[in-house]
Amino acid sequence: MRSAAFDRATGFVAHHGARYLGDLDGGQWLGAAVLEVYRFRREGYRFFVFEGVDPELFPACYYRQLDATPWCRAEQHAFLAEVTAAGQLSVNLLTDLADRWL
Repeated sequence: MRSAAFDRATGFVAHHGARYLGDLDGGQWLGAAVLEVYRFRREGYRFFVFEGVDPELFPACYYRQLDATPWCRAEQHAFLAEVTAAGQLSVNLLTDLADRWL
């Protein structure tokens, strides 16, 4: 991931989008679950808090900006390949956590 994010703009944007949008979406339900189970104070679950970000409007704006990115066909393919890789990394992480804790 480090080389993808630092060597190519397509890699950086792919991993940024996957992480931020995933955290924004997942944080809406996972944050509430973590708070309920562990009874953290606000500081203990800030990772799940996106103050000032509308979780319904932000992704649409983000995708409009991606659609307007002036990448050539090869860059578009590289971006999509890296988004797929980023998604697989997330699946692998969640699978590992489930194997360890469930």
